[in-house]
Amino acid sequence: MINTVLLLRLGYATAIVFLAGWSVAAQLKLVASASWASTDAIVSQFAVPSNETKEKSLAGKRDGNTGINRGTTSSVAIEARPFQWHFLDMTKMGACGMRKCFFYSVFNDTSTSTTSNVKEGYLVARHSAKDAKYDYLDRMMRTWNVTKKLEREQGIRHFLLEPPQKLPPPSLHILKRVNALAMQGSKSVDDFYGNGTSHSLVVQRVQVAPSPALIPRCYFTPKGRGGRFFFDGNSGSKKDFHAASSIMGKSQFVRKFQVELRDLVVLLRNETRLWNDFQFLIDSEARIHHIDIDRIEQSGYTAPTEKAFDNCFRSIIGHVTRILNGDSSELSTKKRKRKKEKKKKRKEK
Repeated sequence: MINTVLLLRLGYATAIVFLAGWSVAAQLKLVASASWASTDAIVSQFAVPSNETKEKSLAGKRDGNTGINRGTTSSVAIEARPFQWHFLDMTKMGACGMRKCFFYSVFNDTSTSTTSNVKEGYLVARHSAKDAKYDYLDRMMRTWNVTKKLEREQGIRHFLLEPPQKLPPPSLHILKRVNALAMQGSKSVDDFYGNGTSHSLVVQRVQVAPSPALIPRCYFTPKGRGGRFFFDGNSGSKKDFHAASSIMGKSQFVRKFQVELRDLVVLLRNETRLWNDFQFLIDSEARIHHIDIDRIEQSGYTAPTEKAFDNCFRSIIGHVTRILNGDSSELSTKKRKRKKEKKKKRKEK
């Protein structure tokens, strides 16, 4: 049995290949049981993939594996189509972060949709703000360039369709309508884009993420410690994910996911900035998609320590394992309940 910590010291690309080296028995154990012991069995099995294996994997992506914005080798520059505010679907609320919101496209429900069976939308960001130390157009353009480079060289999946474009300040009427759609979680933010017409905005056309999907995240400190796992609040229903993923079958899902995770760590080794605010999206066909890639603009973070890396990936594998086996409950809730019960028993004694 190869020591986990020893292999982690050889580098993250080596660490993840325990997935490529899963034995048939380990895979069957994962499928048949939701126990955490199965995760330990998987993590403890490693096999270093050859360079030939890695190249074949990347070549497969570039040859047209199904996915969103994955594997193109075209070097032709993509230009953003002129944007009009009536392109936004004003009947649906937007999902907002700190600086930008996602809005659905009005073309999704018409025959003029540019891509069949693919829904689109727009990211609309504040070009600048009083507390911002950067120009958001520059930030989003740098993100676009890095994303397209990673798509060409490593076949990543993402949701960006066009480069960002700067918009002139909207009319007060448009500004009020867009502000009325801004939602941060369950909270409405009716001044998200300000109350005046002096600020420019930045818009970028994107694809809508598949649903149901899971968004695993791990928190690392600026020094790379921690690795605390949690599902992002925008993750879909775990029950729905279990039902959708069962269509392809557990064994096939596991085989696909092991390749995806191996490639993810190879990517992280080449682009360490993706460890910042670490997160990715898993669809019901076991494919990994990269989201919020502008987090590479954050500074002051380092790649995680061996322990933090291990904490993060063990937790991701364990939670996905449980969901595949139909356990959609939150592990943290179970732990708190058990802790509360133990405390109650001690008091009774």
